[in-house]
Amino acid sequence: MDVVRPFLKESWEYPSWIESAYALYRTPEGPVFFIRAIMDQNGHVFGYLAIQLKQEYLSRAAAGSTGSEVYVLSQDGQLIYSSVEEEGRGTAELLKTPDFTKPDQAAGVYLSGGTHYVAYNQSSTTGWTAYTLTPKKVILGPVNSVLYISMLLITSLLLFSSVYIYLSARNLLLPIRKLRSQILRIDYSNLNMKVETRSSNNELLQLNEAFRELLDRLQASREREKLAVQEEAKARNSALQAQIAPHFIHNTLYLISIAAMEGRNEVVSEMCKHLSESLRYIVSAPYQHVSLTQELEHAKHYLMLVQPNFEDDLVWHVDEEAAFEQVRLPRLVIQPFVENCIEHAFKTADPPWRIEVKVKLYNGLWAVEIKDNGRGFEPDKIREILDKVNRTGSGEERESLGSGTAGDIAGLGNMGIVNTVHRLKLMYKNRLFFNLYNHSDYGGGAVIQIIGSLSKDFY
Repeated sequence: MDVVRPFLKESWEYPSWIESAYALYRTPEGPVFFIRAIMDQNGHVFGYLAIQLKQEYLSRAAAGSTGSEVYVLSQDGQLIYSSVEEEGRGTAELLKTPDFTKPDQAAGVYLSGGTHYVAYNQSSTTGWTAYTLTPKKVILGPVNSVLYISMLLITSLLLFSSVYIYLSARNLLLPIRKLRSQILRIDYSNLNMKVETRSSNNELLQLNEAFRELLDRLQASREREKLAVQEEAKARNSALQAQIAPHFIHNTLYLISIAAMEGRNEVVSEMCKHLSESLRYIVSAPYQHVSLTQELEHAKHYLMLVQPNFEDDLVWHVDEEAAFEQVRLPRLVIQPFVENCIEHAFKTADPPWRIEVKVKLYNGLWAVEIKDNGRGFEPDKIREILDKVNRTGSGEERESLGSGTAGDIAGLGNMGIVNTVHRLKLMYKNRLFFNLYNHSDYGGGAVIQIIGSLSKDFY
């Protein structure tokens, strides 16, 4: 027989045939046969029985195993059935059996090569073992799908939660952020700025109202302080101006009396006319600021008053220009410096005596320069005067001004210069520059420089 002969040649490989004279044999073509030896009672073989197993019964073992390969092996390890037969592969592949691990138990699962899970079960009746070979990715596919879906859901939930929390926090903190930004923009000059914070939160509304009330109180306090500073500056300016005016009147009347004693009636008349103009300028609206043009005009009246006393020995020049009208000053700040030249600078200097008052306007600044050709100042005296000027406005300087003698305060010496600069600083504060130095023109003399801003915000 075509099946028995090939089997008998290979029968020594089948332990069950050697022990019991029967075995399962699969032909190269694929069909499986049950072969048994026919022996008499003495054990002599006189024939063989070969029964072909129906393939449809064997294929039931692989039913429902999608994505897996099913192999059925006999007790001898011979392939009885393979699910690959249903896939139309070649004979060589059909007879190729994977290298399965020999099971220690009747049933179990193990991982083969790190890529496949092998599930096996041995029949207690036939002794056959069915192996199911399933790729790892097929087994873990549903698990991975659930894992990926879970991660996607968690990520989506976290993203949604973050967006929701961000929007909620932003809506909640938006009024506070607006209030904070408006607080940062508020300074001393804009306390009356409107603060708008719309919110449905009662606490934020109360905070906004409280802050608005605080701003109102600060604004009122600022106005009171500003008014007090203005009144104090006016009072101090008036007091300092009152110290200068009597000295000016005393010196002028003395010069007029000298002219009268000499019988120069026309000169006395002219001097009285200039004195009248000067007095009208001094006493009219003493608390108001005047223009630089008015100050220069007053200085010219003074020079005309003293001119008869010096005749041709006194040479003076005062700049005049319509643009000087925009510069604002306290009263009596130019004439005292000119008078200081007459009273002190020319005592030991030879005539002719020169006085120049020059004014310049540039880049939003104004500058006044008063120059003479007198004896000038000693270097130590210049340092002393500038030191007192730089300390003008401090508590120490105010005490020295208040406690000095009448001659020190009213005189047109060191304290007269400090007094005049002090009045300028009350108006211009840190927007004023003052300098005093000696020059070498016309044989020497002193120069007084005053530079200020054209800003109208004096206080």
